[in-house]
Amino acid sequence: MIRVTFTKFRTLAVAAGLSTLAGCATPPPSPPPPPPPVAIPARPVPPNGAAPTMYIPPVNAFGVRQTVNADISAAQRIWNLRSAYVVASLNCTDVAYAPILDGYKRFLVTHKKELARTNDVVEKEWRTKHGTGYQRARDSYTTQVYNYFALPPTIHEFCNAALQMSNNSLSIAPGQLEAFAFQELPRLEAVFDGFYRSFEQYKVDIALWDAQYGALYGQPQAVRLSADYQPPVAGQAAEQPVSVSAPQPAPSPIPVPPSTSSTGTSGW
Repeated sequence: MIRVTFTKFRTLAVAAGLSTLAGCATPPPSPPPPPPPVAIPARPVPPNGAAPTMYIPPVNAFGVRQTVNADISAAQRIWNLRSAYVVASLNCTDVAYAPILDGYKRFLVTHKKELARTNDVVEKEWRTKHGTGYQRARDSYTTQVYNYFALPPTIHEFCNAALQMSNNSLSIAPGQLEAFAFQELPRLEAVFDGFYRSFEQYKVDIALWDAQYGALYGQPQAVRLSADYQPPVAGQAAEQPVSVSAPQPAPSPIPVPPSTSSTGTSGW
């Protein structure tokens, strides 16, 4: 016979009550879930694979970008359009651009006399401005013009515009080059101005990214971010700020055709 004393019974009752209370107690709250990860946008890169330290011609107070085609004479405008035609003939090599070379050859034949007169006018303008050393100054400027139109990040858009210009040139009669250049050179310039504006926006975007994320996610880019570059001096390499990014090879300049001051308008 099992004998249960009052003390033991009370102990069992208390234990059973505590067990019941424990089963009814509210469990502690679970820890809050971690916040969702913040999406960090990729650090901006220059448009069209351009070098981050490239020189961007500034815009003057009248809204005119100070390129090699700014503030030039009517004769120089014709000659610079001819230079753009040369660059397109050399650099636009896809099958779709084949009409450019054919158009350029026809352009030289159709406008041979006017191109010769234009070259004489340009020669006189440079001689008047620079004196006996005009030829070196003109050659240096001409090289800048060729390399301006051969800017690698703009090659696709430039070739498209040059193809349209070439097609338009087929209907230009002799004696109409001045009007033709006045119409077509700004259209070619629009290609480069569009790229320059994209690059200026990139500089704004990279400055904002570095200010917001640079301290945590990467070192700020060691290049100037404002559009206060100084234009290169003729005959000297442009001074470039130091960059911490991987070095990029500079684009090779296109072959410069012989100076027409001694060869006339034959060949290129």
